[in-house]
Amino acid sequence: MKKIFSALFFAIAISGHSQDITILEGELGFLRGQTEIDIQFDYENIAIEGGGTEKQFKQRKIEYLNNKEAGRGDKFERNWNQFRVDYFEPKFTETFVKYSRLAVNNENAAYSLIFKATRFEDQALLVPPNEEAKPTNKLALMDGEAWIVDRNNPDKVLAKIAIKKIPGRDAYLAGGSYNSSSMANYDVRVRLSFTYAKAGKELGAFVADKIK
Repeated sequence: MKKIFSALFFAIAISGHSQDITILEGELGFLRGQTEIDIQFDYENIAIEGGGTEKQFKQRKIEYLNNKEAGRGDKFERNWNQFRVDYFEPKFTETFVKYSRLAVNNENAAYSLIFKATRFEDQALLVPPNEEAKPTNKLALMDGEAWIVDRNNPDKVLAKIAIKKIPGRDAYLAGGSYNSSSMANYDVRVRLSFTYAKAGKELGAFVADKIK
């Protein structure tokens, strides 16, 4: 009964978030017949709901940890940046490939998709800069844009897609509800990595539908 209740609670939590995907510029017809795409990521100009910018969040955390122990904040910064490479990017790419049915080829693809996160909303980013974020069942959310450009001429933007209110988890990604002892409830990096996975899934499905 407890598992059934947890699954129901999770489904209700997810239903409260309706992600919105729209084409801001251009169209996607040029991708018809393509079998591969280059994927890149942009982390500039990310706003944090109620908390300034991602850069300001990092600086506050770095200063706090360095004041507690010399070098500890610098280690946090290195780990935070590496987490993008180890988790954000692979999670997005994996789900985008699965749902778009476009293989990733960063050498020979004709087009590049540049994914730009523009806003994070997560109460774990707003807690005082303590050792760990407080556990929470409230989902992290992300807004972002996908720019599709000519890979050999990246200044030539062929399409822009906006994606809003992407929740950090769903049944496919999580396999169920949050576990109160799960690391995903504490570590803001893990929480945000699921928004990247969900964004890849939704964008991949959107692209596949537009070019079928």
